[in-house]
Amino acid sequence: MALLYNPDQTIWDIHERTRCHLQLHWVPWKKLKGEKSSSAKPILFLSGDDRGMANAIAEVRRVAGKFSSELVVTSSNPSQTPSPESMLMVWSSLYKAQRPSRINTYTLETPFEKIPKPIIWTPQTFEAYVAAIAKAKLSPRLAQRFYGSGVGAMTAAFDLLCNTFKDVTARHALSTRAFKVALQAVEVHGHSYRHHARDLLSSMCNLGVPLDTEVFNILLKGTIVVKDLGNFDRVISLMVGNGCAPNVDTWCLVLSMMQDWQVRRHIIKTMDMCGMLVEPGGPQRIAKELAVWDVRQHQPNWSGIKDFLQAQEGRYGKKWATLSAVNKILTEIGRMGHLDDALEFLDIMRNTCDIRPSTLSINILVYHARLQRKPEAAIPALRRAHEWQIPLDETIYHELFKLMTVLRKPNMMGIVWRYAALNGTTSWDMRRDVSELMMRTGAFQSGDEVAKTTLDRPAVTVTFHEESMVRYLEATLNPLKRAAKISNLLYGWNEGWGPALPLYEILEKAWVADNKIYHEIKEADRQKKQYHHQQQQQQTMSADSGAGPATLPDAAAFPGSPNPVGIGTPAEPTASTTAPRPTIHRVTKRGISIVLERKRTEKCGAAERRTLEMTVTHISTQKPVFIRPDKAV
Repeated sequence: MALLYNPDQTIWDIHERTRCHLQLHWVPWKKLKGEKSSSAKPILFLSGDDRGMANAIAEVRRVAGKFSSELVVTSSNPSQTPSPESMLMVWSSLYKAQRPSRINTYTLETPFEKIPKPIIWTPQTFEAYVAAIAKAKLSPRLAQRFYGSGVGAMTAAFDLLCNTFKDVTARHALSTRAFKVALQAVEVHGHSYRHHARDLLSSMCNLGVPLDTEVFNILLKGTIVVKDLGNFDRVISLMVGNGCAPNVDTWCLVLSMMQDWQVRRHIIKTMDMCGMLVEPGGPQRIAKELAVWDVRQHQPNWSGIKDFLQAQEGRYGKKWATLSAVNKILTEIGRMGHLDDALEFLDIMRNTCDIRPSTLSINILVYHARLQRKPEAAIPALRRAHEWQIPLDETIYHELFKLMTVLRKPNMMGIVWRYAALNGTTSWDMRRDVSELMMRTGAFQSGDEVAKTTLDRPAVTVTFHEESMVRYLEATLNPLKRAAKISNLLYGWNEGWGPALPLYEILEKAWVADNKIYHEIKEADRQKKQYHHQQQQQQTMSADSGAGPATLPDAAAFPGSPNPVGIGTPAEPTASTTAPRPTIHRVTKRGISIVLERKRTEKCGAAERRTLEMTVTHISTQKPVFIRPDKAV
């Protein structure tokens, strides 16, 4: 079991050091004479070049010698290999997700410092504690509460990791595997945290912890993001100086760094000469690195996503697709403006290739829908996220809110804001935009202040707060912090509750309602212009016939306009006076309601419901006499 559970001794660690692929099989063993029952015994299969297999066999012998195990090395041909049906369990070094010690990203509800430390430090407990810190994720709301910001939360987590590796009491439990988990967590968060990576690397070198190729591959990934060719070359030199041979991942990272196609072709040719393209997973890695180039080569003659996928299968084989390649292709298809093809591509990958899209996949679609101002593409992406149980993060809500703000869709703005607040995923930009919208549209302001921002054009807005929050918001002196207060109140008051309808479904209803509002406004403007045109014609006809001046009805006399005077009669000179300040008119209509539902519990037999109401307001300096409001203010 050491090949599965002992840090630095598992089949995955041996693979990263030797470039040899290992598969551990549990095969039913026939009952022999003297045995009471049959049992399953492990069989280890190795594949790779001669040097890699020799190094892997030596590593396995070393592990077996520590536990007094018997190791028999034999060669086999396909006819002697047990069938998959006869194997109880198979572990492969190609699938890192099978590693028993692997921890997926999880949501943390406490500060990082409160993650419990092991009572006894062992290589297993040390790796588990490091992984618990590295894989923990604080929501933006909790990061703000505990550390003041998301940057402060990340800094605290990485400081805790560095101090853990420097702890004298845990020094005997250090392992290369734990170091790689911590290093990967630092590098994935960007170049600004690289000083933590340098501290970790320096500490490991001083303590004599052995380094392998995967350590340097993690460092290389950080240099590729910022295209730092000088640092990339230094890491390669450091890798060779430590006696670590580049593997397929290293060559793919070199391929990703180089942008010139001739250089890339030379790299691929060199990999083929070294036999790396025939290794398991080799074509998938090449397809991932060349995904962007393949889409751009296909762009001039783009005829649909199915033709492109057929061409990809011809280049790399049927199993070329990976989630990373899918996200890269989605980005390029979205950039080209083929959002329908992007949605179809996502369906094909999910149904045919069994690749489950991630939150990043939905984020890419929503981002390009926002750039192209197409809510008809964003809503289907949200529907797929709901059907495939993909969580929505802060970035998706942020992009949706920006899209609805640009399109001036009041109901959709209010719904996205409330859903984000209920999930505790409002971004800083969202809170700033909501605060500024409340200031511009006159929430908690006098009419004089609103007039300064409504003289140019009418505004259609929505309420972002509940009526019960007014006294809390009036006590907030800084108007730019009112949205943050609303977000905290919505989350705190409705904790344990969730929307009864998925986001995509209620957005479809809101889209219809917003289009109806704008249709009413346009129709009112059209009728108003037609009415004024008829009045001008009547005045002209009265002047031509010699009749007295026509008087406009009260409905056409707008605030600030002078009373009608006789046409043809010289007006009496008047002193120059300042134009009167326009009167602000608001027409308020009921918006889309959000129904919240608390799921059935042991104490509560029936599901409880509550409703969040919002109103849509049309603000203008002219009295909208032709609009039929629910109530006029």
